[in-house]
Amino acid sequence: MAVELNKFALAGIGAVEKLRQKLEDLVEGAEVEDVNVEETSETKEKKSFTERFDDLVEIGEEKYDGFMEKVKEERGKVREKIEERLGAVFTDIGLITREDLEVIEGKIRRLERKVKSLLK
Repeated sequence: MAVELNKFALAGIGAVEKLRQKLEDLVEGAEVEDVNVEETSETKEKKSFTERFDDLVEIGEEKYDGFMEKVKEERGKVREKIEERLGAVFTDIGLITREDLEVIEGKIRRLERKVKSLLK
């Protein structure tokens, strides 16, 4: 059942995209019949409901995938900005970051090894 609901959601997204395209064509001056004639000439025969539904699902999947890709990109950009700003705030108030602490720990380990080698 979840798969069917998922398909209906994708088909809904596809239908909205198809409507957006048709409205865009209308605004740009294309005749509605011209758009329908192009689709009919491509298919050469009428599509069944299932075929049209599957077409809408496919369009919906493409739009959904594009949307999710943009979300991932934006999430990465937001994360970078937050880390950058937090780093600046930490520096301003005198706190060190984990990276700073790791650098200091590495220096301490090197100094310990030197001291041990000098004591031998």
